[in-house]
Amino acid sequence: MVGPDLTLRLWNRSYADLLGLPEGLCRAQAPYRDILEHRAASVLVTEGIEDYVVTQMAALVARPDAPIIVKHASGRVVQVDRLWLDDGSFLELARETAPPNPEHGRPQESAIERDDITSLPNRNNFLALLEKSLANGTTQPGTLLFVGLEDFQDVNDFLGHALGNALLRGVAERLINIAGPDGIVARLTGVEFALLMPEITTTDDAAVFAERLIHNLQRDAIAVGSTFEIDVNASIGITRLPDDGDEPGQLMRNADLALSRARASRSRRYHFFQPEMDEEAKRLGLIKLELRHALERDELVVFYQPKIDIRSGLIIGMEALLRWKHPEHGMIPPGQFIPVAERTGLISPISDWMMRESCRQTRVWNDSGIADLKLAVNLSTVQFRRQSVIGSITAILEDTGFDPEKLEIEVTESVLLGDDDVVTETFSWLKAIGIPIAIDDFGTGYSSLSYLMRFAADTVKIDASFIKNLHDSPDGQTITRAIISLAHSLRMKVVAEGIELPEHLAFLRSEDCDIGQGYLFSRPVPGAEFEALIKTQTNFVQKHSVTSENRRLGPDDRRV
Repeated sequence: MVGPDLTLRLWNRSYADLLGLPEGLCRAQAPYRDILEHRAASVLVTEGIEDYVVTQMAALVARPDAPIIVKHASGRVVQVDRLWLDDGSFLELARETAPPNPEHGRPQESAIERDDITSLPNRNNFLALLEKSLANGTTQPGTLLFVGLEDFQDVNDFLGHALGNALLRGVAERLINIAGPDGIVARLTGVEFALLMPEITTTDDAAVFAERLIHNLQRDAIAVGSTFEIDVNASIGITRLPDDGDEPGQLMRNADLALSRARASRSRRYHFFQPEMDEEAKRLGLIKLELRHALERDELVVFYQPKIDIRSGLIIGMEALLRWKHPEHGMIPPGQFIPVAERTGLISPISDWMMRESCRQTRVWNDSGIADLKLAVNLSTVQFRRQSVIGSITAILEDTGFDPEKLEIEVTESVLLGDDDVVTETFSWLKAIGIPIAIDDFGTGYSSLSYLMRFAADTVKIDASFIKNLHDSPDGQTITRAIISLAHSLRMKVVAEGIELPEHLAFLRSEDCDIGQGYLFSRPVPGAEFEALIKTQTNFVQKHSVTSENRRLGPDDRRV
């Protein structure tokens, strides 16, 4: 599905496979223009790439519904039909129109079962080969590896899809050499390859092979065209047969889960399948399915955690935090569903809803004279880098009539990395209309002074990991003191989050920290409870000073 802004909203693997789209290209908010460019670069050769893209983009104004016939170099023919919706979105339905092989009931291998770019067996062909190796219940020990290339989207972004395809062919050649005559190599989809290695029969041998494979890919850059040489990094998922299963689909799923775990790990470049991964995947799959309906069923709610001015002791604002009130499972913490939302593209509508609702509610409080509050909303790296974030925030401010100077956008340090034009443009726009920017979890990431000065943030938030041991950690005190001093020297305000003990508050007061946030003052609470807090405004600093009779928080009270 392509949205009215001509960015990709939804897709499935079959669509990507049929059109030969790289994995990095199929992502939430990907420009439809990129899909057209890839189609021209890797499939269509009858006209120039730019001419084709310009012509197709211009034709979309008339909402054409005539079928598009895509003829791959391998002989595969795919028909793409468009279904237009009232809001300007459209669905693209792709189906293969090559004649089937009457003998096998499947398309001919020569034209249909080879990958269009690398000429390796494609996913369907590889699945058939794997099924053949497992036939008749005589499964011999072996190893299946999924290899995923990392940072491949950067190649397409900077060099174009034609050279990206050349890199894929170079990787394919290297994998064939590594696998040897007994191995089977296939390109599954996008930047993922599969290797079936019947001669690797033990876990130790599989680990050694994975290390050798990664080293071989990284050792020498792969020549692309006559100008570029590109370094290749990869992650690997490994499953062993028949130990992990004897059914092709199950083994493919196992290797895919192991690859996902390897990509998520910061310390391991390859990972073996473990049975608990399947249970975790089923759980996350259920969350994904139900999350799609959470918005329409009004299951999402906004909680608010107060921010306290450490000098006056009063509530001056709050951070909006998302919660999912599931009808069967109760309150689901954001750590369980936000990562799923980010991976599936659901984070955009969910984030927009939360910002809209919290802006609406905060304006009600401010207009009623209850308080004059500033609202902080966190945007993840995935959300902040999407090209439509400016349009979303603009629409929300217009619809709610919320004052942009009372909205603070919190981002983590990882958002600042690199020279991303979307990030730079968004920062500049936020500053221009008066929305303050806070760097969240400061000190846990890269903490580069150049980033702070370049993006001119207004606030830094000291991560809770530094605050929780302030009462008995000289190192924590030194780091916290340094962050406060650095921020003030750059004319930034400082928020300390995770304040749990009166001793924490006392130290932060002595170091002239500006704002405090944490369980010592209040947990995140629903809107009605937060309204009660601001109506009975109290001096939280006096209430929780170390001279008062406050006990230390026990383990059950601490922030989790």
